[in-house]
Amino acid sequence: MHRTDPRIRWRVGGEGRTRLAFTTVASVLLMAVLAGATPAAAEAQVTWETPRLLGTDVPRGLGAYYADFGALGGDGTGVLVTWTGALAEGLRLRGGWAEGAGGDGAGFGGLDLWRPLTDRTEELPVDVVWTSGIGVGHGAWTLVSVPVGLSAGRSLQEGPVWISPWVHAGVVFDLQLGDEAPDDEFRVGVATDLGVHVSFDEARRVVLSASAGLGDRQAWAVGLVLRP
Repeated sequence: MHRTDPRIRWRVGGEGRTRLAFTTVASVLLMAVLAGATPAAAEAQVTWETPRLLGTDVPRGLGAYYADFGALGGDGTGVLVTWTGALAEGLRLRGGWAEGAGGDGAGFGGLDLWRPLTDRTEELPVDVVWTSGIGVGHGAWTLVSVPVGLSAGRSLQEGPVWISPWVHAGVVFDLQLGDEAPDDEFRVGVATDLGVHVSFDEARRVVLSASAGLGDRQAWAVGLVLRP
């Protein structure tokens, strides 16, 4: 059942609308610049967890995304699907298919986990959640990944318009298996992610979602989350 937290309602007339519009435009522009300007990594396979798409307020329902893994050493575009709310609070299934390293097709899937850590205060004006998960990408070789990190963000609402930008930072533990896999079987990578959810429906039955992964895990995705 959808609940509207009174703390996230920003009803201060023109000033609130101006700040909300500025946050929306700035978030989208920043993500577009980062997605197009980040350098490529040397070697990679399609990563199931990148981009994380895990802010401090995760929309429930079925998500469908266009994803570009092209920054990851020759990986290409693909489709990412998520399902939030089917199992329990703080759990999300995700999976998809993309062009993997060397032009081979690659499937991927996993389970996202998150738990709230702190609500925003006057001293810390953002919410913080802990994130993790486990999943597999399989194409030219097999990549088993366990991400661990934190997301910080803040949800704002003005009338029917809701926006929830966030930044995520953490590490990913990788196990690379197979004859075609790189020599370093086990590695630890840095994962940074920027994203935003936007809805123009007060019930949030339709949410536009976009995210860009940076650091050692580079990819971007944009799509819709539909709540029945």
